[in-house]
Amino acid sequence: MDARTDQPDRGRRPRRTPKGRQVEPKALEEMRALLGAREQTLACEEPSLAARAALDGGRMRSAAILTEAALRAAVAELGSGDSHSADMSRRVAELAELHTTVARVAETALLAEPDESGRAAVRKGLERLEAALRARAASGPWR
Repeated sequence: MDARTDQPDRGRRPRRTPKGRQVEPKALEEMRALLGAREQTLACEEPSLAARAALDGGRMRSAAILTEAALRAAVAELGSGDSHSADMSRRVAELAELHTTVARVAETALLAEPDESGRAAVRKGLERLEAALRARAASGPWR
């Protein structure tokens, strides 16, 4: 019970999405901040989310093209900050290197399914991008 309102305490329990998935209160707060424009969203975030959905859905051609766009934007955005940590600088350099490979795979994906090495490169590029975004979020206030 919430002592202030004599109502059940609903603020600390996970909520459910329309599809029945649980959403933790912290995730809800982050989403509210983004929707309320209190936090800066990077241009690489949307294509990275779409790339993850395509990859998880088995749509490798789309995943390759979206991952390439997300990596290109991430290298520009994450590499432009003045107050980078050594860790983030290392991550951005890694993303730039991965972008080169993923860009070749994405070019191929415009016409045909990527081969196994191309699929592996897309998976690795997306995973490393997601790790860099998590590290950025964990480092404190959004820049």
